[in-house]
Amino acid sequence: AALPLVTMGTFSPLLVSERARADDATAGTASGWVTAWATLGSLLGSLLPAFVLLPLWGTSRTYLAAGAVLCVAALLLWPGRARRDRNLAVGAWGALVLGGLLSPLSLVPRRPGTLAEHESLHHHIAIVKRPAGHRVLLLNAGVGESSYWDPAERLFYGPWPLMAVTPALLDRPREAPHRVALVGLGGGTAARMLVRAYPRAQVHGVELDPGIVRMARRYLDLRHARIHVHVGDGRPWLARRPAASTDVVLV
Repeated sequence: AALPLVTMGTFSPLLVSERARADDATAGTASGWVTAWATLGSLLGSLLPAFVLLPLWGTSRTYLAAGAVLCVAALLLWPGRARRDRNLAVGAWGALVLGGLLSPLSLVPRRPGTLAEHESLHHHIAIVKRPAGHRVLLLNAGVGESSYWDPAERLFYGPWPLMAVTPALLDRPREAPHRVALVGLGGGTAARMLVRAYPRAQVHGVELDPGIVRMARRYLDLRHARIHVHVGDGRPWLARRPAASTDVVLV
């Protein structure tokens, strides 16, 4: 990452120098002009994607649009080019951008065994069937499995069994009516293990991303009378919940 960071660090001084030479202005005036436009760009770059582009287009198309805007700006400002050449270049980039925005584009390659994909406001979500027959929930680049479901209930691996044994640390672990709050429900792997291990357990799972909940209900069997799903941020949800209403909190 050193090369792109150093290159970005040299950009502002070069831009100030070019601006001062083009307008025959002082370095202070040119620096103020560059800083003002950089501030406006920072505000637009922070607010526009978060509140408009990501909800409207998703991550892939937002990245494409932002990169295209930078390319068009570079072509327009390229020194020594004829206006006709610049117009042709901008038109070509516009056609590419329009085609990209209208095409079913994804920055994440489709994996073997993929049953469904969805791009939510927070994640790229994929449900993949493994050769052993179980299904896994993969988020974004899919480096690690976020949840899994085995229809035959033969598999127990990963951190989820460790979470499921937590109520055993309480007094009278099997008889008590365990009330478990699970922050970060995901596809519900730990929740399913809890209700299976403790016949009287009531699990309240909180998940920030409604897209994950929809996919888990459809493909990971997140349907159980004793698993109560709440969509939202876990911290304010816990703050609103009386402390006496929960025996165990898992994060």
